Amino acid sequence: MGLSKVWRGRTRALVHVLRAGIFCWLQNEVSRKPVIVVGAPNSGTTMFVRALNLHPDLVDRSEERVLWNPRFHEPGMSTAYYSADLATLWKKFVLRGNFAYFHRAFGGKRIINKHPENSLRLEFIREVFPEAFYIHLIRDGRAVVNSNLGRRKSGLPFAGWVLPPDWQDFTDHDPVEQFAYMWKCCVDSIQSAAPGLKNFREIRYEDLAEDQDRIFRELLQWLQIPIDEQVLRQMPRVENRNFKWKERLTEQEVAMIQRYAGETLARNGYT
Repeated sequence: MGLSKVWRGRTRALVHVLRAGIFCWLQNEVSRKPVIVVGAPNSGTTMFVRALNLHPDLVDRSEERVLWNPRFHEPGMSTAYYSADLATLWKKFVLRGNFAYFHRAFGGKRIINKHPENSLRLEFIREVFPEAFYIHLIRDGRAVVNSNLGRRKSGLPFAGWVLPPDWQDFTDHDPVEQFAYMWKCCVDSIQSAAPGLKNFREIRYEDLAEDQDRIFRELLQWLQIPIDEQVLRQMPRVENRNFKWKERLTEQEVAMIQRYAGETLARNGYT
C-alpha cells in the first residue's frame, strides 16, 4: 500500500483523536442510541441504510473505516483484530467522542453507521456502545457470492472488503471460495454475538423485498422513531435479485459455496 494512503490514514486518525477531545463533554449525547447496521458485503446494506437515511430523525455516517480501525492501512491487518477485550477506555473515548461530534454536527439526529467489517467485531462494539440498536441484514449466501463476483474491482484477497480470521490461508483460493468463506464468517460472527446485544434485530433481504412497508414500519417503531408516511412512500423499492445466482453460477461454483458455507446456509434456511 502506498505511503500516501498510510499517511492519510494516520492523519485522519489524529483528527479523530482531536475531535474526541473537543467533544468529550458531549459523550452522554450518544445515549440517543446510534443504529449500527451490519451484514456481509453486498447483502443489501447500502440500499437499506439509504432508505433509512430518508427519515428526518436519522443521518447516515457509514463506513468511517479509519475511525473504527486506525490500523486499517497496516499490511495483513485482519478485520477480526478488534475483540471485546480491546475495548479500552481510550477506544471508548475516541469512538464515543466522534459519535457525539456527528450527533451535534447534524442537529441532534440519531447516527446510522453501516460497515461490513463491523460484522466481525460486534462484541468489541457492544462494549463501546452497549445502548446502540444493532441490525443484521442477511441475504442468501449464494446470491451474495454472485454479487461479489460481479462487483469486485481489485485482485486483493476477498476484494479488500472484509478479511476474516485465517484469511491468509485463502489467498490462493478461487474468489468463489473466498467470498463464500467471507459470508459464512460474517453471518456466524454476527449471530454468535447477537444474544449479548441488548437491542438486536435480524432482517432477511428476501423478506424486505417481499413486504418492505411492513418491515420498515415495524423497524421504525422498534427504533423508537416516529413513523413518517411520506418517508415510507419515498423509500426506493427493494428488488429481489437472488435469482441471478441460479443463472450465473456454475454447478462447480455452487459446490464450492456449499463446501465452505453449507452449514451456515442450511441453518438460515437457504437450501
